[in-house]
Amino acid sequence: MLPTIAEYARQTGVQNAVTFGAFYAQVPHNLRPPIFGRSVDPGERARLSALGIEDTSYEGPTGFPTALADATQQLGIPSTGLWAAGPIYLQGGTNPKVALRLLRVAERMHGVELGLGELRGASRDLDRRIDEALHARPDLERFVQRMAGIGEPDSEPGETLDAAEEAELPTPEEFLQSLEEYLRESRPRESDED
Repeated sequence: MLPTIAEYARQTGVQNAVTFGAFYAQVPHNLRPPIFGRSVDPGERARLSALGIEDTSYEGPTGFPTALADATQQLGIPSTGLWAAGPIYLQGGTNPKVALRLLRVAERMHGVELGLGELRGASRDLDRRIDEALHARPDLERFVQRMAGIGEPDSEPGETLDAAEEAELPTPEEFLQSLEEYLRESRPRESDED
């Protein structure tokens, strides 16, 4: 399948291939999602470097995006893999902020306009809803603040929590359940007359 996709890309005149991926990490929702990128093509590596995007030190199993990037590269199509880190406490749903960040980097790398206005609005809406939910749950708000390094004099944003701090934190499932309950309860209810 991969050679077929790569060959189709070559036949249709694709000049650059960009694959996207995401993973969960100890990053808060209210900071820009960290981006990592990788390419074996010197020109693409230069573009990544110019944007301040570093490679990841990950060495493990490869997935479809990495295999596709390799297949296109073998056909002479420069390829880049971009990955974004999303908040570990928001597993199980879509994250427009992560998607927006990935696509904005692709825009900047290749000088294209992708029309991301709707995604920007969805991203702001998600942040607003999460902030409202956190404000209603101070325990969860402290969890996110610690993750962001807010109010902790010796911590940096994205810094890994120690074992004692981590033991105090809700599991991602508990966090999501609390967030979902709040969002469900905060929806406007339709009147019986509607």
